[in-house]
Amino acid sequence: MMMARRTVCCVLILLCSVSCPRAHGQGKFPLRHQVIKDRKSNPFPRELGQLIGKDDKTWVGMPKKLSPKKAVTFTARVAGEETVLLLSLDSNPKLYVDFDRDLDFADEKPILGWAADGDRCYGPLAVPVAGSDGKLAARIVVRVLTRHDSPPYIHLTYAGYRTGLIGLGGSTYRIALLDANFNGRYDDVCVAFDGSYRKADFDCFAMDLDGDARFDRVKEFWPLSKMLIVRGVVYRLEVAPDGSEIQIEEVKGKLKMGWLDVGSRDVEMVLFSPDVGLITLPRSEGKWALPACKHTVVLSHLVRPGQHGTTWELAGRVSGKDRRSYVIPQGETVLARMGLPLRVVQTVNIGARSRTVTIGFSIVGQGGEPYAKVALRDGQAAQPPALRILDEHGRTLHSGLFGRGRHSSPTYTWHVPKGFKGTFRVEIKPSLGPFEYESEWEWYTVK
Repeated sequence: MMMARRTVCCVLILLCSVSCPRAHGQGKFPLRHQVIKDRKSNPFPRELGQLIGKDDKTWVGMPKKLSPKKAVTFTARVAGEETVLLLSLDSNPKLYVDFDRDLDFADEKPILGWAADGDRCYGPLAVPVAGSDGKLAARIVVRVLTRHDSPPYIHLTYAGYRTGLIGLGGSTYRIALLDANFNGRYDDVCVAFDGSYRKADFDCFAMDLDGDARFDRVKEFWPLSKMLIVRGVVYRLEVAPDGSEIQIEEVKGKLKMGWLDVGSRDVEMVLFSPDVGLITLPRSEGKWALPACKHTVVLSHLVRPGQHGTTWELAGRVSGKDRRSYVIPQGETVLARMGLPLRVVQTVNIGARSRTVTIGFSIVGQGGEPYAKVALRDGQAAQPPALRILDEHGRTLHSGLFGRGRHSSPTYTWHVPKGFKGTFRVEIKPSLGPFEYESEWEWYTVK
């Protein structure tokens, strides 16, 4: 579950040791509204926004000359309240937004859309926040997705964001604030993050660290949180509710620190804490100094340099029950074994008549954490995992590949040769590049 609260807001960027020298770049910085004209001008990850299916809301009134049978409704949380949108299904579809939230569309004006990459877009729309005297509004674009005559979906996305320049430590950075929960405010702090920005109940902060005019999804884009640390200086950020201004103040003193030791130099991780935000831990000796608080693993993977300047990566799978959290006490080291050596764990299911065998496998690290089944070499998937089926005498009964692609096929089906009875074992050779692994296997019997 993702939750947010409004308070003094901060973000964490760990670039070096956490001490507090004299202040750099403090003060107030104005932020202007930047319109997102199309996908090319959108600097944020594309998965941001809300995908909403049609519902069956009962309305009080309909627009003139529009039959209820020729319209569908969608319900989205916009400007802090449930808002119903009605789409006509005629040759020139129009969108109606229930701005006053009375389910009466007879008094709402039609909004004309435009074609965009096979879809239809409406906006930008400004939905006022109730009780703000017009000072706050959620700015949205509605994209209608229709594929193969299926019922339409809408993708609720952002019409713009707040952006400006700040000066920290003698350097200038472009930052951005995004009203990620569509409530018209820019100061909602994330207090729980599961790695997904869909249906976010918080706002987001971005900082262009490399100057490429975009925001990397992991390294330069975070849920809004409580601290900013740049070049060892700790700052507090205070964001105006309408996003028009951001104030930066140095935090005196030192952060309370502890250590996380994963026991593998190939591990890279991204952690999230409500206190200090998103932290990227680069490949090192497998031990990092961290602020003393609770951290949740958002992303983990293995990285190892290869020959001739190549780089091998093996992505971790971090979601749901696989997500781990660590509480770092002040001055203490938390041991959390991860990474190498890897284990290949097989799953073999024999059909009821023993003529079909379904084979699968998983890759887990020394702490039991799961990884992808195929490593990447310079971003490209290695050869697909291979398998051999051997009888009790070591003779090969069958061989094959699990499939091609970044993720490969999850299972392999072996059709047992007619007349074969006896024991067999499966030998799986995953595509893990330079990452060491051990295989677990056992004997199976076909009767």
